[in-house]
Amino acid sequence: MADPETPYQIRYTLEGGILWLKTTGTLRTEADFHRFAQDAIAIILQSGAKKVLSDVRDLAGPRPGVLGAVTLVESFPPALLRVKMAAVERIENRETMRHRENAAVNRGFTVKYFTDPEQALTWLQD
Repeated sequence: MADPETPYQIRYTLEGGILWLKTTGTLRTEADFHRFAQDAIAIILQSGAKKVLSDVRDLAGPRPGVLGAVTLVESFPPALLRVKMAAVERIENRETMRHRENAAVNRGFTVKYFTDPEQALTWLQD
């Protein structure tokens, strides 16, 4: 997304049946994270991929807390229920990634957060 008002950039490629997303930038607010998530979801759905690895380790800034995680996951479209998603986060974001993972799994989505991209890829390929 190249909009100068957007504080992040999402690069993506489809390789070996896996959609790889790499997001960089600096989020200013939690609302920016929600916009990023919606942009990523649009890319995922447009690609038709059934497996996704999203690397957000180079995306700085605030992440949703417990309530924000629930709100975010409740905005996921039903089509994502058929997609296996692995996300790679920085270790310092482990609390917020747990909130997002729990909220997603509790609503039937196949999502898992990792700090190691190799572990994420192995999980996706199982």
